Amino acid sequence: MWPGSRIHFFETMATVRWEDYHLTRLEKNRFAYLADGFASRESDGRDLSWYLGLLDGKDVQPEIKDEDVREFLMKDG
Repeated sequence: MWPGSRIHFFETMATVRWEDYHLTRLEKNRFAYLADGFASRESDGRDLSWYLGLLDGKDVQPEIKDEDVREFLMKDG
């Protein structure tokens, strides 16, 4: 939850004040948090533009089953 607008959130996150945080690593690899560079929603069929808002006023994501994800991933590969 963000107490402001989407635009305010994006602008605030673009200029994070890192001095306000005390960061420690859990892994030796300092880039481990990046994983493979993709979000799960990029490969499981979910809406890639959820942050733009709703056109029809409904916030319903399709129910994604494991077998649907496997089938979707196998189409490209």
